[in-house]
Amino acid sequence: VGMVWRRGSGLPQAARDFIGLAQSQRMVRQRPEKIGR
Repeated sequence: VGMVWRRGSGLPQAARDFIGLAQSQRMVRQRPEKIGR
């Protein structure tokens, strides 16, 4: 997740939100345990 945030920091807030949502959805499907953390 750290790497994704670093990339988002260079993009506008809208892009960051979009990437964050896409990443969170992918993580939920792959590892719901990480989100619970």
